[in-house]
Parts: sequence; C-alpha cells; structure tokens
Amino acid sequence: MDMTKSSWVEKFKSATANYSKTVHGKNNDKWRNRKRHGYNQSQQQPLSTQRRSSPRPHDPLKIKVTGDPSNYHSSALKVINFPTSLKTGQDGIFKWFMLDGQTNDFSLIKDHSLAIFQPNVDHIGCRISCQWVPFGSDYPSSNFAEFGPLVCEPTIKAEVIKLSSNTSSKLSWDLLSEHGVSVVLTLDLEHNLTLTSPSQPINRACSEKSMEVGSQQPSQDADASREEKQGEGSTIKLTHQHRVLLLTSSETQLEIIPTAKPNAQTSQSHLSLTCRSARDRDIIALVLRSRIETLKVNELKSIKNGKKEDVVRVRIEILEDSSSELSSENQKRLLSYEADIKHLKSRQIDFQKEIVSLKSDKNKLQNTNVKLKSSLDAQRKTIDNLSKECRKKTQERKTLCDSLSEKAKKFDLVEKELQKIK
Repeated sequence: MDMTKSSWVEKFKSATANYSKTVHGKNNDKWRNRKRHGYNQSQQQPLSTQRRSSPRPHDPLKIKVTGDPSNYHSSALKVINFPTSLKTGQDGIFKWFMLDGQTNDFSLIKDHSLAIFQPNVDHIGCRISCQWVPFGSDYPSSNFAEFGPLVCEPTIKAEVIKLSSNTSSKLSWDLLSEHGVSVVLTLDLEHNLTLTSPSQPINRACSEKSMEVGSQQPSQDADASREEKQGEGSTIKLTHQHRVLLLTSSETQLEIIPTAKPNAQTSQSHLSLTCRSARDRDIIALVLRSRIETLKVNELKSIKNGKKEDVVRVRIEILEDSSSELSSENQKRLLSYEADIKHLKSRQIDFQKEIVSLKSDKNKLQNTNVKLKSSLDAQRKTIDNLSKECRKKTQERKTLCDSLSEKAKKFDLVEKELQKIK
C-alpha cells in the first residue's frame, strides 16, 4: 500500500513539473536563477524611444474694433480685446484696411500702425478693417475686425452744403503754415485759390532805420516774414483737372494737385495746406471737391455745346411682356443673378483678405530667413575660430609632448648613469 502511494506521489510530482515547464517555457529554471541574482526582465527588452510631441500651434487673436454708435466718420476707431502683454512696435503692428462699397476693393491704409485710427472723408461709405500682425513667424495674424460702413457726420455735411451753395460771395478759411504762422485760404467766384497772410507787411523805412541803429531780427522772424511774402503770392486757378488729396501721414494736411502735367506757362499748379483741425480739413476738402465736380460738369457742357454736329434724339420705350409667366421667370432669374453677384463679391473680399494674410506671412518668413542666415554666418565664423584655436592647441600639445619625450629620454639616461655609479 505504501509502495502504491509513493508511486502515485512520484507520478503527481512529475506531471506537475511537466505542466509548469509547458506553461512558463523551457528556460523557466534559467529565468528563476536570473531573478534570484537581481536580473530584471525589462532590462533584456530595448527601451522604446519616446518621440517629442510637436509644439502646439498658437491660436490667432480675436480682436474687435469699436467706434461711434452711429458710424460717424469723425470719431476715432479703437481696438479692444487685445492683450496688454503685447507691445505695438516690439511684438507686432496693427494694419488698417479700407473696403470700398462701390468698387469692392480691399486696400491697405498706409502710415497707420497703432491701435487707434482716425478716419476722414475719404473713408465715407467704406468699411474699416484692422488686423494684428505679429513679427514672429510662429504666431499667426489675428482676424479682420470690421467696423462700418462709415457715414458723414451731420454737422460737417450741413456745413459743406451751406458753403457749396454759396455762389454770391467768396469763401475763406483760417489755416496754418509750416512754421505755425496764421494764413488765410480764399476761394473767390472765379475759382481762384489764394493763400495770404492776415498780418500787415513790414514798413521798409522802419526796417532800414532799425538796421542803421544796429538792431538784429531773429532768424525765426526772418523766416516767418519771408514765408508771409511767399504766402501773399500763392495763388492757383482751380480747374476740372485738379484733385484734392488728403495725406494719410497727418490728420490736418491736404494737397491740391493737378491730375495732368502742368503747362510750362503756369508758374504754380499745386498747393499744400495745413488746417487747424481734422474737421476743418474735411470741410475744406469736401467744398473743394464739390467745386471741382461743378467745373467738370461745366466743362462737359461746353464741350457738348461746342460741337457743330447734328444731334439725333432717339426715344426708346421698354414695355413689359404681357405674359405673366415669362415676367415671373425673368424676376426669378434676376433674383438668382443678384444672389450670385452678392456671393461673388463676398468671395472676392475673402480672396483679397487671404492675399493680404499670405503677404504678411511671406514677409514674416523672409525676415525669419534673413535672421537665420545672419545667425548661420555668425555660427560659421564661430566654428572657424574654434577650429583655428583647436589646431593651435593641437600644435602646442604636440610640441609639449615632443619636449616631454626628450626630457624623458634624458631622465632615463641620467638614471642609468646613476645606477652605474652605484
């Protein structure tokens, strides 16, 4: 009985050992020995290289432009929702754009890169957009924040209508010269623009007497008097070929320039003016443009009346079709055409904005490329300098090793001689 029990126990042990070998593998005993000696299985497997995650792209800023609630052009436009940590001129600039409501052109307004923009009469009927353009290529440009369309301020419009309808007397405005001297701009009934000084001219006898005594006028007064003398003779004949240009670099300056090249006989055909305020400049510009439009109409009438050709008058009457179904189809077709035109205009605006953004990105990449080239050149110079220094140190090391080897040989000879002496 004991023999049978022992035989069964031996069979059970052998079966259990075979099962453990099939489960854990043939080299289970080796693995146990390795585990006893502190061998870790993870050391046998190569570590997987962790890839560095790409930097998260920066989100574009969402700015907003605010102005007058009635969209009057005389109020300044301001950018809001802009982080205070960014500085204009250091981290980026603001770009202002004008969307013309008639031509659908989206153009850049030059000489304006701050967060505040003052419109003028050239922007009436237009939508004003602003975009933040950072200098760094890693940061995208902001959205196009729009405001408008702008309308003319009512008091300015009323003043312009009042002055334009005045055909019985001349018009005059108080202006400033380049050196701050008061001057007067006069527009008479014959369309002559004259720039004069309100101060009386200096008496020659008094000036000669003062020169004999030895009194000296300051240079600024002399410049002012010369400018007054020049201002007294500044007169141009306003024609239908002139146009009024408002400078974007200043809120008070305007120029009256001819559209065509002036004749050699005319001594002066353009005029530069400095108004006392932006409101005065808007009024003067609108009045002068109204007068120029009147001159254009008169010129067309004179050309038409001057022709001696026979004129044939033709009267064309367009009658509606009696068929109601056809007229309804034409109306539907017209509505579909208008919808297509509106869609195409919106796409044109989007394409123009995309072109502006691409140009900004191109400029940023070009600037980054220039910086990288300059840094690459600097690093190349540094590498060349380090290579020269390395060659120099290597030569010094070689010289030092040669001297040490010679000294070692001498030392061996001296040591051998000492041993012989001993």
